[in-house]
Amino acid sequence: MANENISLLFTMFGQNGRIRKSRKNDNLEISFDINEDGLIWFQDRPGRNSGPGNVSDFSNNFRRMFEGDMPNSALTYKD
Repeated sequence: MANENISLLFTMFGQNGRIRKSRKNDNLEISFDINEDGLIWFQDRPGRNSGPGNVSDFSNNFRRMFEGDMPNSALTYKD
């Protein structure tokens, strides 16, 4: 395998979701309750590794990890 950049992807599981209008602008803010161990990371091809993550570590390092290239995201709701 050549020296390739392998993307890391993340998924989180939460409960008690809330959507509200931001007090700062016209954006919507989404929040939900999640426990510290509710994060799973996995690699895109060709790596295919995965493991548990820590929500606080992810949050504290978010800007550094995605500096200059903010990630895409998806939200799935289950009633």
